[in-house]
Amino acid sequence: MAQFARNPFAAFCDKTVLLLSFLYRDDLVAYAEEDTLRGLKLLTTDKIIPAIASYHCGPYKLAAILQDPGTIHGSGCNAQITGEIGVLNGDPTAKLCKEALEVNKIKLSEYLPMNAVPWYDAPASRGKAILREGAHHNRRLILQSGVRTVLLLGKNAWDSEQFLELPSYIETRRLPHPGRLGLIHYRENGVRIGSKKARQKLISGFALS
Repeated sequence: MAQFARNPFAAFCDKTVLLLSFLYRDDLVAYAEEDTLRGLKLLTTDKIIPAIASYHCGPYKLAAILQDPGTIHGSGCNAQITGEIGVLNGDPTAKLCKEALEVNKIKLSEYLPMNAVPWYDAPASRGKAILREGAHHNRRLILQSGVRTVLLLGKNAWDSEQFLELPSYIETRRLPHPGRLGLIHYRENGVRIGSKKARQKLISGFALS
């Protein structure tokens, strides 16, 4: 049985297998380290979940749920290159999240990133079953992290909220997805507000209460 640090997220920094064990400690026997370059593989399925970058290791003040880590061998965020999700991945989505953290004076270590669909190569159609499974994964992280604010960035994250079943003391905020298309297509009252205003709304939404 894996041993966890007092702050279990600190295990992200050194032992990806501990990350996996922590995320699914109730089902520990079903998991093992498969590929440290691309993430962690569930033995009973073909799902591979990228690790959370070590610089996002807590204590946490803010969490965010985005969309997905993309395809393991193709385009998307740079999680397929680094094997992890984090604001230093270098893709446009990561860069804007990093900017939002800096503007609001939030340290990298204080930010917990997640995805509505946590694993690589998710199907294009995101039905309730997929979002429910992703929400179950994220709910564990949120409750263990101790955050009081969770940002829902984009439609997949908004749609997953109903399955998170978070306690009332945790605030959720629906904001634009930080990707280019997410900003362009963001609407309020059914009307696109434009990428510039959407960008401003996103950044201001990172502010701690």
